Amino acid sequence: MPASSPRARRNGRENRAFNPVRHLCQTCHRVLRNLSGLTKHIHTFHARPHGHSLPTQGAATDNEANVTVRPLDDGPQHQGLKDGQLYHLVHPTMNGRPCDSQGRFLEDPTSQPSCRTESAASDWSPFASRLQFETADFLFQRARMSQGNIDHLLELWAASLIPYGALPPFASVSHMLETIDAIPFGDAPWTSFKVRYTGDLPPNPPPWMTAEYEVSHRDPLVCIRNMLANPDFADEFDVAPYREYDPSLKRQYTNLMSGNWAWKQADVIVAEDPQTNGAMYCPLILGSDKTTVSVATGQNEYHPVYMSLGNVWNNVRRAHRNAILIIAFLSIPKTEKRYANDSRFRLFRRQLFHASLSEILNPVRPFMLKPDITRCPDGHFRRVIYGLGPYIADYMEQIVVAAIVQNWCVTCPTRRQHLEHFCEGLDVRTREHAKSLARVCNRKHLWDNYGIINDILVNSLSI
Repeated sequence: MPASSPRARRNGRENRAFNPVRHLCQTCHRVLRNLSGLTKHIHTFHARPHGHSLPTQGAATDNEANVTVRPLDDGPQHQGLKDGQLYHLVHPTMNGRPCDSQGRFLEDPTSQPSCRTESAASDWSPFASRLQFETADFLFQRARMSQGNIDHLLELWAASLIPYGALPPFASVSHMLETIDAIPFGDAPWTSFKVRYTGDLPPNPPPWMTAEYEVSHRDPLVCIRNMLANPDFADEFDVAPYREYDPSLKRQYTNLMSGNWAWKQADVIVAEDPQTNGAMYCPLILGSDKTTVSVATGQNEYHPVYMSLGNVWNNVRRAHRNAILIIAFLSIPKTEKRYANDSRFRLFRRQLFHASLSEILNPVRPFMLKPDITRCPDGHFRRVIYGLGPYIADYMEQIVVAAIVQNWCVTCPTRRQHLEHFCEGLDVRTREHAKSLARVCNRKHLWDNYGIINDILVNSLSI
């Protein structure tokens, strides 16, 4: 019987070539049979540091370009370090020190956090009593009674209590809904604003110039505070930028806070305002993706904006454990085919995008300069400084976000037919460089030679 016959394969007698290649884990020296097994092993056992700190004197400098540092000494301060462990160096100033609800740093950072709720067992706020809470819970959540029926029921309830001089739990359905809306817990409510074009109008303006565009969104500050207060993230959350090294002192990169960018941002914040010493840096990860939904809704286009926190570990974000939220649905302006290539309409679309994002993120702006005292996943309060982090989008969205001409690279001033090719040169786009060019170059020169769109002016819109 041939060795490769189906019966031989079922009986396990198929002749297979022996693969002598083995893959060694550089951290714990375990031998794995294939690359996929090695990758899974690293992600499972070596994805995070295990508690030892790398001394500051052995760390690389702030402007380091390499990923290695000089070896550790064998002095007594390094006794107890074991092979196979990762070493953790936390940012020395923006290190996320715990504080109380008033922003005063705790004398003992290792102390237990305060209770998440200080309300008494008899406190049913914003409800006046347990009866009022139970009534609202039954009518709104369990029975899901219509508003008309709730009003009728409350009127009958009030009539039955007239002989006793008493009142029902709620005066009307509006009273009940207002009380429910006053609950300080839960997701941020949705709201909206309208945007319209306020530039000069021609004698017969096209419809897009006179139309109003509605943008639905949630308060991003409330969403951020809700995510920060989520106890599910307590063991998978970084309160400070850090550098991570393997036993050979080679730099390791895992989550966003382990990168050079987060470390340098913390350096800049502390240098500009020394009062932020001890605060926690919280970078906001934003993303958008215009999409078309056709299942059961027809050809409807949506432009959602997503938000996450850079402090949350990557595995939590990938698992969608409430670490990614939709904070807005941007408006998608449309027009007739004859106006689709109008330069004024294309400019308006770009301005609408930037003006909408600016308005949506406006509640967070004050706390990019001064700390926001809020509770973190481990239960402690911290002084939090927010900042705009990476923006995740495809290329067509990237050029809108960065105000770059199509077919130009968004990270370097280079025009290429194949954007995946590596950029030769040291030029990198920066805001300061773009502003300097805008002061000395006209719009056409910026467009043709640098791929910069210099007419994104949000003050030409009315919100």
